[in-house]
Amino acid sequence: MPARRKTAVHLKYNEGPFAGFTVIGFSLSRILRQLGTATSVILLHGMLLTSADCHGQQPVSPAVALTSNAALVTVPVSVRDHEGRPLTGLQKSDFTVLDEGHAQTIAVFEEVHASAAPQQGQSADKLTFSNLALAPAAAAPLIIAIDSINSPFLSQTRAKKGLIQYLATHLDANQPTALLLLTPKGIRQLHTFTKDTAALIAAAQRAQAKVAHSESELTDEDIAYLFGEDAPNQLAQNSLRAEAGFRQENAIRDTLGAFQQVARAFAGMRGRKSLVWLSSGFPLVIDDPRAITNMGSDFFRDYETTWELLNRAHIAVYPVNLEALSYGSGSNPYTGKARRPSSIPPTGAPRPDRDEQSVASLRAFAGATGGSACINNTNISECIGKAAADSRDYYLVAFYVSQANSKPGWHKLSVKLDRPHGEMQARSKYYLAQSSKPDARQVEMAIASAVASPMEYGGIGFSVRPESLSEASEKTKGISQRTSLMFRISFPAAGVTALDSGNGLSFDLLALPVNAAGVPLNEDAMRLRINLPPDKVAAAEKNGLTISQRLVLPIGSSLVKFIAVSQQDGSVGSVFVPLMHD
Repeated sequence: MPARRKTAVHLKYNEGPFAGFTVIGFSLSRILRQLGTATSVILLHGMLLTSADCHGQQPVSPAVALTSNAALVTVPVSVRDHEGRPLTGLQKSDFTVLDEGHAQTIAVFEEVHASAAPQQGQSADKLTFSNLALAPAAAAPLIIAIDSINSPFLSQTRAKKGLIQYLATHLDANQPTALLLLTPKGIRQLHTFTKDTAALIAAAQRAQAKVAHSESELTDEDIAYLFGEDAPNQLAQNSLRAEAGFRQENAIRDTLGAFQQVARAFAGMRGRKSLVWLSSGFPLVIDDPRAITNMGSDFFRDYETTWELLNRAHIAVYPVNLEALSYGSGSNPYTGKARRPSSIPPTGAPRPDRDEQSVASLRAFAGATGGSACINNTNISECIGKAAADSRDYYLVAFYVSQANSKPGWHKLSVKLDRPHGEMQARSKYYLAQSSKPDARQVEMAIASAVASPMEYGGIGFSVRPESLSEASEKTKGISQRTSLMFRISFPAAGVTALDSGNGLSFDLLALPVNAAGVPLNEDAMRLRINLPPDKVAAAEKNGLTISQRLVLPIGSSLVKFIAVSQQDGSVGSVFVPLMHD
């Protein structure tokens, strides 16, 4: 057994020595196996904790305001006049929000007009790395994602072509835009937010289409085509149906997982975010309880988590149906053959029409998040332009769910405006989870997601400053020798306030070294449990919280991923700290 190493932890706030700071050992091997990575991490035990010299930390004023109240329902509302221009100057009294037909008290009201682009991870101090948004809050971020999970190869290619055409001819010079690729292994960031059209086009051109889950899926029509009208081989048909169901289930899980990653990555940016989802849809009607129940209890909680995260992150989904670009409504999007009714007798439960489900799911995603589905429009530029315009000018309305209307599940939502207006865009439903407090499995899966993600998560804002940077080794592309390095992890006062549940503060802080290829190293990782009792939280909420932690990093380390996860609501923040000079 390797010798246990001792390391010092220092915590600063503005009064007295701190007690209630515990360390727990952990192994990432199980988490990484869940992600398909066979890397293990040795447990770290026997850490020596010492009190810090206690003095005040200068307050940090981030541009991001975090929320941990799951009972607050946010409803961004885009309102246009009859000429299609933003309708400005409306008051809270002009709006009525109905939850299941009952008028709600509006607790939050704000008129938003976007301007500057968000910037993350930048600081005047070249050694400080952060996931806090430093730019003005009034930004109009546009996120465009190509879905390679559910979209056939040819559809992805057409999406890429339409995207490049939009970027070249229609992109607003003041619109910060990010490009993503949704894959079965999670999200891939093609380009971070930028106004540089040339850079976005180059990133889109480099994107490679992937083989989707649906690529080799056979529908009832395909099986009828293969076996003929007499259906001579029932066993083979049943086997193919079972395989198709398995592929569909994987596609559903991967899609929801990708949306969770997107929501966690952009949770730290204030205001409404428009997400253009270039997709062929996926086979799940999101508000059908029977379909959800059939997927199992573990899926149900992940399903709830997806909607909680999208609501917290204020992400409005604008699905673009790629099949309108590809084959039109008269053909099978997977074979290109004309649609034909299947003569094969159904086995077991009747299989719903795949394409009808996909379109229904696209519409439902838009309705549940406040976006607009582009189903039959073959002009991708028009579809993306609608999402971009809605993100620039809107009203942010929010209400707290009343006790009388707190039944878990989907709630019908409507917004009325007592003023003459043209088009008004708002959410038509919201999902209320059974419990906002995550269970142990959800906390571990949130950590696993942050470990695997190529993007920093913004649900908890903080910054990290190493005491120094190193020169990269030509052989390992990382540090050339085992190194002991001190890191200062700072949580701003506003972030501490958001984490406070009223009964104290509890969150985990992890540090994981990775090599130049992004692979977690088979070495030690660190995990701390931060427990602040209520009487100590007030001091941290005034001046913030700083933890000084020394890590021993193995040869080949090029980056350390710092991950903070709340035990109260499952919020996750991550900061990637490079160990090398540029």
